[in-house]
Amino acid sequence: MKKLAMSILAAMLAMSFCFADNSGFQGASGSGIDSSVAKLDNMKLNQEVTIDGYATIKFTSAEEVDSINWYKKGSNYMDSESAGGWDNSGLDAQYYTIKADIINLAFVSKEFLKNCTVKAVYDDKYTFIGWCHQYNWNNTQHRWVDGERNKTAYINDGDRFPIGMMYAGHYVFGCTLPNAVMTSSKPLRMIITIDGNELIYNIRK
Repeated sequence: MKKLAMSILAAMLAMSFCFADNSGFQGASGSGIDSSVAKLDNMKLNQEVTIDGYATIKFTSAEEVDSINWYKKGSNYMDSESAGGWDNSGLDAQYYTIKADIINLAFVSKEFLKNCTVKAVYDDKYTFIGWCHQYNWNNTQHRWVDGERNKTAYINDGDRFPIGMMYAGHYVFGCTLPNAVMTSSKPLRMIITIDGNELIYNIRK
């Protein structure tokens, strides 16, 4: 009787495992996608960092600017002011921006800004909430100019698009910071979190 009960139990367990395999859920090893998140606490410019099964990330520039160009929703050709405009930081603040290229290593298309937050931390005390936007290098503003891409205008957030596997997406992350923060010598860092992966760029240590 015990042997029969054990046989029935084993059969039920096997059926439950088969059900799990066919339910659409797979673990990290079955999907080929690493479900763990990374904390990269000292990102460098032009250095590629790979998160296995997720993405290869490269910060291409980090700079202080006082204005940023953007497209209006649905626009893709910067032929007049009606197609876009400018954000200005004002006299008492500056934008600090980081541009990044992200190659999608997952087996599905990904919208990298769907779960993205940005913040700047000054002197380990003050936190400023930032923003993130996407570029479309197929837009006219981003075609080759004098041998280099003119990457100055980000697309409207309503025009964001997913990145296919092994394709690269192009992004800008930024924060508006008071002049007193920008001219100080105290530590300042920007923290970009994408799908739980934390990318830290030290503006000043």
